[in-house]
Amino acid sequence: MVVTRSLHAAALAAQVPIRPTAAEIAALPNVVTSPTANRRRQGSAPTPGTAGPNFVPPAPAPAPPPPPQPPADPIAQALLALGQSFGDAFALALGQGRQSTAPDPAKYPKAKDPSAFNGRRRKHLRTWIGENEICFRTSPNLYRSEISKVMFAGSFLEGDAKSWFTDYFQDPDGVPAFMEDWTLFVAMMHHNFGLEDELGAAEEDLRRLVFADSDHATYFTGRFRAIVSNLQGTCSDRTLRNTYAGKLPKRILDRFESAGVELPIDFEALVARVEKFDRAYWSAIELRRATQPTPRSTISTDRPQKTAGEVAPKTTPQPPPNPRSLRNPLTPKPALADVPLTKEGKLTDAERQRRYDTGACVYCGGAGHIVKDCPKRNPMQARAGMLSQSAIRPESAAEAETPRPTARASYIVETRESEDSGKD
Repeated sequence: MVVTRSLHAAALAAQVPIRPTAAEIAALPNVVTSPTANRRRQGSAPTPGTAGPNFVPPAPAPAPPPPPQPPADPIAQALLALGQSFGDAFALALGQGRQSTAPDPAKYPKAKDPSAFNGRRRKHLRTWIGENEICFRTSPNLYRSEISKVMFAGSFLEGDAKSWFTDYFQDPDGVPAFMEDWTLFVAMMHHNFGLEDELGAAEEDLRRLVFADSDHATYFTGRFRAIVSNLQGTCSDRTLRNTYAGKLPKRILDRFESAGVELPIDFEALVARVEKFDRAYWSAIELRRATQPTPRSTISTDRPQKTAGEVAPKTTPQPPPNPRSLRNPLTPKPALADVPLTKEGKLTDAERQRRYDTGACVYCGGAGHIVKDCPKRNPMQARAGMLSQSAIRPESAAEAETPRPTARASYIVETRESEDSGKD
């Protein structure tokens, strides 16, 4: 009992339960385990009635009373309360950290939003899907679920494609499976808004591809590979090599000829050799541009130099010049000083009489016509009159050579006779 009490006292002092071993229990002289074990240890015969079919085991010994609690220590209670408060604070911080695992958009790079797709430009569908994939790969934590990817892509649909996408939300219970799976959504987009013959379209694009003289080989090769990726591996290496070689410009082929090198039989080897020759070609052009002297621009020295602190005068915009003022000043204008005119701008009597006497036109002074048929007064009528006169054929050459009195001449003669009779 003394050893047991010492163990309990040590356990209470250390606040740690201590369990004695079997050897310690066996070494105790006053410990009673059971009557049968004591008799076996002492070598005595068992008591009658303790074995056999009518044997009844003894009742278990009552539990020992709980050990007395040590007096309350205020320092220990304060340390215990402080430890509990620290534990609660740590558990609360850990829970908040788990709840705040949602991605912050400000911590990830922002990719350019994909362009709008209306379903009419079927050839643009692959590019549109690639633009969405760029957004998903740029910020993977923002699009963790498949439904977030589908909803993001659907927000950039318009026109017929948008109507097709939004119609499925009218029945929330009947939303199809591709609304929650990005792979199925892409397949459905290709089925509804993709090209009917993607291989044929890729072959047509490859046929129209041109390697211009102003293009770099790397640029052309990139476009060539982008189109070949849509052929889905239907072209062999030999076919790609021949197609690529058939589109090379003359300047690249001349490089092969001048270097005495044959075209490689492999596609990748041909691309590497073409890009090497192209880099040499463009480097020579850039070196030539750098070494050529730059022509100096002629700067007018008549312009006054602006000094420091001087404010330039404001200039008002001038209207565009009149096209008539741009005529050459040396071009002679029709001079009217040779025509005698009165102050009112009319012909003088002497000039009018002279034109009557010579049979000239009173309007322009030309011969062979009268005022009514003057080409300068009415060009359209004069032209029509000339055409009609040229259509009339004279009866004979003698008749054509004989001058006929015109109506203007007869009018002049009659006017002169009336004037003479009036004077008489």
